[in-house]
Amino acid sequence: VLQLLRTNPNDIARVHPSFLENLRVTGLTLTERRALHVHLEDLTIEWKKKKEEPMAQKKLTWFKCLIDKFKSDLEVYQAHVATHGPPSNHKCSLIGRQCPIKADSNPNYDNDYGFPAEAVYPETQVTK
Repeated sequence: VLQLLRTNPNDIARVHPSFLENLRVTGLTLTERRALHVHLEDLTIEWKKKKEEPMAQKKLTWFKCLIDKFKSDLEVYQAHVATHGPPSNHKCSLIGRQCPIKADSNPNYDNDYGFPAEAVYPETQVTK
């Protein structure tokens, strides 16, 4: 599903809803979910305008599930930070991904992995 972040939104708009529905969205970090939300947000405006169409409705339903999970994970993260402190001064006894802060930092996206700052997408061509 993270490949969508490097896919032109115009190309995503043309895919069949089953393509989105078959993407694996479990195990995503809060940062990854946030990135998907921001990347797909403009598309949802178009899907909402066309919500009477079955294809747009299915895409919107898929996105709503993605965003609902993001919101619930964010609530857990914020509650954990309120109880155990921010990442810079975090103290909890939870191990591994049980701790929302540790789960969100693996993999660590604080480093520059060479992606451009602006939106640059590979050129896609459809051949018949």
